[in-house]
Amino acid sequence: MELLFFVLFLYFIRTPTYAGLFGFKERYGILQHTPFTKTIAVLSVVGAIVILSVYFLNMFDRSQYYEFLMLLAFVLLLAAILSLESFFSKGNYNDKSITYSTIWSGEKRQDWNDLSEVKFKGDQIKLLFADGSSIRVFVIMGGYNYMLDLLEEKDFK
Repeated sequence: MELLFFVLFLYFIRTPTYAGLFGFKERYGILQHTPFTKTIAVLSVVGAIVILSVYFLNMFDRSQYYEFLMLLAFVLLLAAILSLESFFSKGNYNDKSITYSTIWSGEKRQDWNDLSEVKFKGDQIKLLFADGSSIRVFVIMGGYNYMLDLLEEKDFK
């Protein structure tokens, strides 16, 4: 029964109703992570805290110590990556340029006139520019579809 509630919760946080609770609305010119991705990041941090508590309270089977440590390391790494990505990646664009910043590569600003190639790679779009730099935008970011429309207007498909 708990699994059913969890699946229903995951379904609900993907809906526009959930995003609306936080005042989130996709807008032309703004790239930002949705409340869904931020909620998943927070849930991963909560999971990491629970697993850390289990570790420090010695509430696990000591015969599986190394497996538990590997699980702990994986969950901590996942929580850190998801949190940093979802709370610190953002971008702005207009018909002339794009500015995009992440915790990993800092802020990048490029003019659309310098765009040489657009690559669709799984869950992201990679924008390659004439100077050799690139910007990767994830499909789960709010404002992504508006940016695709802009690229289509500029004959990049």
